[in-house]
Amino acid sequence: MAENTGPTGLEVLVNEKAFNDLLAQQRGALAILKQGFNVILFIGFLILYTVLALGEPLDDFRAYEGYIRRRFDTDAAMPIADVDSSYNFWEYMRTSFIPGIYGNDTSIYFMPDYSVQKLMTIGGDEAHSNRLYGTVRMRMVKTLSDQDCKVADGFASAFPQCYGGYSEASEDKSSYGPINSIGDAEFDYTKMEAGSTICGSLSCYGPGGFIEALTSTYNASYTRLLYIENSGWISQGTRAVFVDFTIYNFNSGYYAVCSILFEVAPSGHWVHTFDVQILMERHLAPLGTGEMSDWMTLVGEIVLLGFVVRQIMEEAAEFIGCRNRGAGKIKIPRIKMEYFRDAWNILDWLNLLLIIVTFVIRLNTWSLTPPVDVLFNDAAGQGVSTFVDFSPLAKNVRTIRELIAFNAVLTWFKAVKYIDVFPYIAFLMQTVQGSQRHLLTWFCIFSTSLMGFVLAFTFAFGAEDPVFSTPWKTFVVLVRTLLGDSDMATVHERAPFTGALLLIAFVAIIFFTVMQLFVSLMLGALQDAKLTEELKQARQWHELVERTTELMVTVSVTFRLEERFKEFVPGLYYRYRRWKRGRYEHELRREESYEERQAKDLGGRQPLPLGAASPSWGRIKVKQGVMVQNDGEDSGSEPDLGPLHHASQLRAVEDNSGRRGSQSSLGSLDSGPKGPHATEDQVIDLVMESAGYIADGVVERTGAAKSLLFSEMTEARDILRNITTVVEVLNRRARDLELQQQQFTRHF
Repeated sequence: MAENTGPTGLEVLVNEKAFNDLLAQQRGALAILKQGFNVILFIGFLILYTVLALGEPLDDFRAYEGYIRRRFDTDAAMPIADVDSSYNFWEYMRTSFIPGIYGNDTSIYFMPDYSVQKLMTIGGDEAHSNRLYGTVRMRMVKTLSDQDCKVADGFASAFPQCYGGYSEASEDKSSYGPINSIGDAEFDYTKMEAGSTICGSLSCYGPGGFIEALTSTYNASYTRLLYIENSGWISQGTRAVFVDFTIYNFNSGYYAVCSILFEVAPSGHWVHTFDVQILMERHLAPLGTGEMSDWMTLVGEIVLLGFVVRQIMEEAAEFIGCRNRGAGKIKIPRIKMEYFRDAWNILDWLNLLLIIVTFVIRLNTWSLTPPVDVLFNDAAGQGVSTFVDFSPLAKNVRTIRELIAFNAVLTWFKAVKYIDVFPYIAFLMQTVQGSQRHLLTWFCIFSTSLMGFVLAFTFAFGAEDPVFSTPWKTFVVLVRTLLGDSDMATVHERAPFTGALLLIAFVAIIFFTVMQLFVSLMLGALQDAKLTEELKQARQWHELVERTTELMVTVSVTFRLEERFKEFVPGLYYRYRRWKRGRYEHELRREESYEERQAKDLGGRQPLPLGAASPSWGRIKVKQGVMVQNDGEDSGSEPDLGPLHHASQLRAVEDNSGRRGSQSSLGSLDSGPKGPHATEDQVIDLVMESAGYIADGVVERTGAAKSLLFSEMTEARDILRNITTVVEVLNRRARDLELQQQQFTRHF
């Protein structure tokens, strides 16, 4: 017996199945290696991004910011929250801000031998490490009269002017105040070319304004402060006052960029904001102070950019292809639009773009660093021009932190994509992919419904409750309500009837309808994902069983295990063969019994014959008792008898019915002692008759299968028509029942 070692050499190319299996194995191995490599790279990227995000000393920043707020706000003689008028503003400047800058003991500034410091000590303590970096800038913006406002006709004679809200178009830039020694108005408008627009709670304000400075000279600064107070620096048209200053701690190297904003509404309401942003040398220069940690941070950011560039190239290769225009012609690139239909790809690009934008803003921050020349300026010549503006840097640093905070969520959520080897992770992945279209529809419903309630609560309670004063604040409150973190008692207290109706409608529509719809969509998607995963696992298990069976058969044939088993333990071998033959006969008896019961159930009626469409059509039935069928062989035909060696293995049958089963005396196919020799023409005729017989059988079975298919389709069409009729009848009956119930219940 020749050994079966499987297809090798050119046989692999001839055997399509073997070639495809080999190619799949090679691609599968490469895919596993590539996936493992990508997982390792992503883990490195994730760790590096997290380390860089947490690289700043946040505890030190928070402690330093707390010290600044206590000194100028919470622990001051007058907190910022108490400023609700122009009088209280000047009171805060005299009793809280001036002592916070110059200290409570101001007698030292009047000593004959006192020297003015270029970096003035905060609080007057020489041993203290906090210094005023440059000067303090006070900036005020005001609006023109009779802009965006109008006095009623009945009061026009008593109140000839009115002042509306602030806008850049209505900003007042004309000089005003007492006349100075040269005959001009004291207070002039200063235009700041390098400044930026700053948005507060009431409006956004341009970079210019009427500017005053508080320098290291206490006497001159305090005198100037009293002068502008008495000269009406703050008037009826004032809409915002900025107090900007920077404090430097030379022990830690931190900059506290401080900005106190007082906004004045047209109604006279004062809104105050105290913003403190802590900067370090690393924010001002790439290497910071040049320490090892600064070097490692810079190298880590460069490596992170390398990860980003590699991932961009990998993602671009997935959606950019080339269209071949023919041999020798240029290939035209094309974009695969189906790539952008996957939400994970959109998430990848959003993550990469945020990292790039963050790095660009960081480069811009390094370019905005002001020169360090405050140590070399004459303290006596300090003024508005010597103010060092760190606000653009502080704004960029805050933006960077916000982008990193948002991108950290995307980066860690992307980890789900790389650990889908776990079953539940695979469920989540398939759930997200399967529910994309449904979630988009749900999001439209949720957005429109929530927007309606945002406008309703804003219109109903915006004038009474500050938490509903703007649509954005109302949106935040309603989202917090979805999380169970808001107090709606004030709504019911201010408007019992209207508030109750809005709350009931909000709960009924958002909680009981929209959110339950979301839950049902996710449960349905999760169920579909689970079913898909179970089918996938079942298919994998079936493939594993098939491969194991093929391996066992290959090993058995290669090492001739059956022959060796028969040779070494013949008794056990023949008992095994008898058991196998008995099981086969038992299966045949079961089949016959089942056919008899089926015929009895049909009441003597024969099932619809399939004719040539039957799988057993034209096949020789197996003869019971002749041979024992091996596993894996078809029970509908006789087993393979092996190769044909001589004519004695054939039976000549005289049949005049044509080609089916008829043959002449074929003779011997080789030089055998039995039977006459067959001529070459007879052999050729026999082969041609066999091929014709097979072709006729295939055509006959195909036609029968076609007829059977059409008959089944016709029967299925009739059944569906009947089902449609039944459904229409049931639908009419349901509508009749509904109308009857409505008529019956309308009296209750």
